[in-house]
Amino acid sequence: MRILVAGSSGYIGGRLCNYLADEGFEVVALFNKNTPTDEKWKAKMLDIVQVDLSSLDDIRTLSHFKPEVIINLISLDHIDSNGDPEIVTKNNILPTWNLLKHFSKQGIKKFIYLSTIHVYGNELNGVITENSPALPASSYGLTHLISEEVINMIAREGDFECYNIRFSNGFGAPQFMKNNCWGIVINNLCLSVWKSQSIVLKSDGTPIRDFMNITDLLIGIKQILSNSKNISDSKHCKTLNFSSNNTISMIEAAFIVKNVYEKKYNKEANIFINENEPILSFKSSESKKYLIDNSLFLDLMGGIALHDMEFGINEIFNFLDNSEKR
Repeated sequence: MRILVAGSSGYIGGRLCNYLADEGFEVVALFNKNTPTDEKWKAKMLDIVQVDLSSLDDIRTLSHFKPEVIINLISLDHIDSNGDPEIVTKNNILPTWNLLKHFSKQGIKKFIYLSTIHVYGNELNGVITENSPALPASSYGLTHLISEEVINMIAREGDFECYNIRFSNGFGAPQFMKNNCWGIVINNLCLSVWKSQSIVLKSDGTPIRDFMNITDLLIGIKQILSNSKNISDSKHCKTLNFSSNNTISMIEAAFIVKNVYEKKYNKEANIFINENEPILSFKSSESKKYLIDNSLFLDLMGGIALHDMEFGINEIFNFLDNSEKR
């Protein structure tokens, strides 16, 4: 199966391309800038193409690959998505529109879009399902929702499967040293304790998040690709929450990172609030403000167990250890 991966040099894209190539898929890695330099990674790709996906003319040059699947991972981050509207539209919406406008008429079988749980907004309560109202509270969430609607509209007139993956707060080791992923909460906690044997929380530790290892995201995408039984109710697009269905506080996450670090390196680590207030223990909250339902995702996984947080944290520490040797 031949796959075009848009955003292949990014944090998730680098891992996904490597994973799919190892699983036997023909991967055409598309990127706009930040050319990958890892020769082993590049050797696994069917081709590596620099292309401006905001240009329909550029996209037409990809026709000769005759892909069966397109995976779009392109998006500005939370900060850059709040910038100039023209730049945000060019980077967050146009690639989806242009890819589907062209390839929906070229016989593709599947289109997969990496969206975000931020389409539901910031004030989450109760159980969040795929049928919960979308109330984005940021340009980041809004542009992902608009991209989803573009896909839904084109899919109604097309003859292909499409999937909008609403991914929760991902974490895990990157593929490339230069990937911009160290602002991500769990990754940042791991980097901090790995460097200094301490973690400094930027809040009081009470905010809660649903953290999901990107390894499970990769496996879920492979399940979509390999699933001969269409999980969609029709040829229209399927929306799926990719989440752990578990919310924990920032302070609880910090203690999990601390415990994995101490077990792995046999060194003591400390947690602080505001750099000078040490935290020695915490009480796990019994009441969860919200849960992101992942029952459709688990059905897709077909009994494959999700990885626990400790697995992903160890992956990050292993990556950091190896980075020192390079």
